[in-house]
Amino acid sequence: AQAISATTPPPRLRARSSPVVVRSMPRARFAPPARGLGNTAAAPPGPFAGRVFVMFGPPAAGKGTQCKLLAQEFGLVHISTGDVFRDLCERQTGMGVYAKEYMDKGCFVPDDLVLGYVRDRLSQEDVRERGCLLDGFPRTGFQAQELRKFADVEGVFVLSLPGGMLPKRAEGRRIDPETGDIYHLDFVPPPARVAQRVVRRDRDDACSFRQRVTVFNGQSRRGVPDLLRFS
Repeated sequence: AQAISATTPPPRLRARSSPVVVRSMPRARFAPPARGLGNTAAAPPGPFAGRVFVMFGPPAAGKGTQCKLLAQEFGLVHISTGDVFRDLCERQTGMGVYAKEYMDKGCFVPDDLVLGYVRDRLSQEDVRERGCLLDGFPRTGFQAQELRKFADVEGVFVLSLPGGMLPKRAEGRRIDPETGDIYHLDFVPPPARVAQRVVRRDRDDACSFRQRVTVFNGQSRRGVPDLLRFS
C-alpha cells in the first residue's frame, strides 16, 4: 500500500506478472448506471488488463479526484460504488430505494448488495481488458476479506490527511450533475460555464458528514490491516 496526500499527483503504476483471477458466479446482472458512472469507453487492452487497484481513505479525502487522474493516465476503469448507489437512489430504482434507507442514516450500504455489484462489475469486459480502480470499496474488513475471494488486488492507495481538514473539504465540495465532475469552491473552483449548475453533493452537509466520518472511523479503519495484506 502507498499513502498519498489528497493533492499528491498520481503515482506511477507497475504491472505485476501474476494474473488476476475473477470467479464469475451466476446472479442477476446490474444495469449500467446513468451518466456513464465508471468510465467504460472502448479501448485496446492495456498493461493493467484485469488488474484491480483500491483507493482507500475517509470521506472527502479526494479518492474520486485521484482515481480520475489515474484512470485518465493509465486507461483504467474507475469504479465508484458511492456514485453508483447515489445514482440508483436518484433514479429511485428498487435497489436505490433499499440502499437509500441506509445512506440517509450515514451508514454503509449492506455488504451483500455492494459485494454483488462489485463481483458482477469486475467480471465485465472493460475491466478484463483495461483493469480498474475501486473507489470507495472495500469499506470494511469483511468486504476486504470477501473481495480477496474473487479478485487479486494489485495494490492499495491509502489517502491520508489531518482529520480537521475533512469538514472544510466537504463543505466546499460541489458536483456537476450533468458530467459528474467534482469541484471545490476554494481549491478547485468550477469554471464559469458550469458554476451556475453545480450542486452540493448529497450528505455533505455538516450533520450528515460528521455521521459519515464517525461510521468510517468505526468500521473502515478496522479494515485497514485487511487491505494492507493485498500489497
